[in-house]
Amino acid sequence: MSLFENQTLKDLITKRSSVKGQITRFKNYLDKITKQATLTTIEVAELSLKLSKLESQSVKYDELQTQIELINSDNLESEFDERAGIEQDFIVCLAMAKTLLDQQNEIKVFDQDRRRRSATNDTTHYCIQLKPLEPTMPKSKNMKTSLPFLKKSTRTMSYCLPP
Repeated sequence: MSLFENQTLKDLITKRSSVKGQITRFKNYLDKITKQATLTTIEVAELSLKLSKLESQSVKYDELQTQIELINSDNLESEFDERAGIEQDFIVCLAMAKTLLDQQNEIKVFDQDRRRRSATNDTTHYCIQLKPLEPTMPKSKNMKTSLPFLKKSTRTMSYCLPP
């Protein structure tokens, strides 16, 4: 590896460390806001913006890591391990943030509907219909005892909440 490649590799690794720090800050932010039952409108907007920024960082990280792998081809296995770990961190953070945003949107819609019903004195109950449970095979290898579990349930369950 030439002196130029060595310096370039050091610079790229420093940039990668910066990305890892951004992931850690985002994880800490998620830990803080997931403790709240609901988020304010501003907090939801802030989460959405931070999520967009993290998504763009994911793309930049991929390009950065590819450059590191090209220069540091002697240590590809360790670079692949590094990539796998950081990509997993990205995926977990992105999934958590998107799930939290989806939950907040559901809460918002539910609350708006509750307010609308309350304003119109609508006494309709809120009902949630659950999908049937998928059958599970017991650990027994005896087919005679396992057969009853193979029948798929078609019943659904409903839970209703008062307005």
